[in-house]
Amino acid sequence: MSTDLILIPSDYEKALVSSQLDSLAASANIDVQQCGVGLVQAGVRSMHWLQKLKPRRVWLLGIAGTYSARLELAQAYEFSHIGCYGIGVGSGSQYQSPSDLSWQDSLDPGLANYVQLRKASVDVYLLSVTAASADQAEADQKVRKHPSMMAEDMESYAVALACRSCGIQLRVIRGISNRAGDRDHTQWKAAEAMQAALELTTELMRVP
Repeated sequence: MSTDLILIPSDYEKALVSSQLDSLAASANIDVQQCGVGLVQAGVRSMHWLQKLKPRRVWLLGIAGTYSARLELAQAYEFSHIGCYGIGVGSGSQYQSPSDLSWQDSLDPGLANYVQLRKASVDVYLLSVTAASADQAEADQKVRKHPSMMAEDMESYAVALACRSCGIQLRVIRGISNRAGDRDHTQWKAAEAMQAALELTTELMRVP
């Protein structure tokens, strides 16, 4: 049984730190696998790896787009709370979340707004979305609905539910590659963000 499992969503993200990942996995007996892109694939594939490998804890690494000036480009952060946007009814200004629709009885207790992964001196909130923001207007719409959220990704909420159902600790580390809604990849800092995410993960793994 592996002590730790690192999950990375995409080939692209993994390729940015492949040599460092290989070294870390070999030196610390860590499994590295991909969970896939998007909420559905991430949930299904994460559950597959959890059941197969039975890790003690899981680290989800990847890039994210920031909503907040508090999160700097090319820097990495550990997120304490994971929310979800896109499941419910409607889109844009007409979007209604499960809590808006009083679907709480169909959800696990406490999951209507977010999953809390850990208690932290400074809470950092991440919003998992069904589709990344295409422009600033879409990013602003999500923030209006979830004002506490600081960045967006497309996998963490699903991985969090999978880990929660298996009773396995999850830690989410995301490097900030871009402003949410900015689709000009020439402005992104993806390589630097993934490097920062891996460095932060390696540092946190040393702490008992």
